[in-house]
Amino acid sequence: MQLKQSLDEKTKALDLLIQEHQAVKAELEQALTKLKAAEDENQSLIDRWMLEKMKDAEKLNEVLYFPFMLVACRLSN
Repeated sequence: MQLKQSLDEKTKALDLLIQEHQAVKAELEQALTKLKAAEDENQSLIDRWMLEKMKDAEKLNEVLYFPFMLVACRLSN
């Protein structure tokens, strides 16, 4: 009788541990999903920012190229 009671208690404890493990595993999966989404969004923002900076650099190069060529032509003459 005492062995049966001990077995029942341990079975209940094991069931509780399994349920807790499943709950923690689900929380971890949610956290990993959120992390992946945040990393993807971060990369997207970085890519967009880099594209804007490249466009700004191209515009600046275009603005500076003509005066530079005028000076270069004058110096070569």
